Amino acid sequence: MTVRILHFGTLVALLMCTFACTSTVTQDGITLTDEQAAKLDQPIVKINAMEERIKKSLAALDYRRGSALLREIQFLVKIRELAVPQIVERIPESAPRTQASMLYVLGFARSGPAGETLVRYLDDEDNVVRYEAAAGLLHHGDMAAIPVLMNFLEAKDKPFRYKAVQALRQGTGKNFGYEFSAPAATRHAALQRWQSWWEGEKGRLMVRSEKN
Repeated sequence: MTVRILHFGTLVALLMCTFACTSTVTQDGITLTDEQAAKLDQPIVKINAMEERIKKSLAALDYRRGSALLREIQFLVKIRELAVPQIVERIPESAPRTQASMLYVLGFARSGPAGETLVRYLDDEDNVVRYEAAAGLLHHGDMAAIPVLMNFLEAKDKPFRYKAVQALRQGTGKNFGYEFSAPAATRHAALQRWQSWWEGEKGRLMVRSEKN
């Protein structure tokens, strides 16, 4: 009879794998096998790998910069709705910079909680937060964001003016000759055309938003 002998390291690895595959964790942090947990009638904590990954990604928004930050945001945008519950819970206690990143992600998540959160930050005192809330909401098709974005057309900072008109063009298909780098008088004349259009169309557009 041929006896197959396992290397000691291989045997240990197999035993550890077996234990890991059948073990659970109690609320007290004690590791038990499923059988032990059942006998003790202990509540089992289900560890969801995706939820943990989302948690780490959201925490990373506080300190990531540049391409590293972009990768975290791209991951969150990719999973969209899956990240919404944790974002909604975390966003009130986050710094403005992190809030802005989270609101950007919510702009891609077409869910009730995502839209409601974007609305809550439409009048935030921080310019970046307010812009991301408005841009995200308009991306949802909610025209209530238009007046907020129009206000950014008069911003002192060119980046805000540029991003605002881009969001408005994408959301409405309109432009009215506005150029973010044009002289102040030219920009103001174009803004007046935006405002006239909004006064004439807001009733119809807001009804359309409600239907969406």
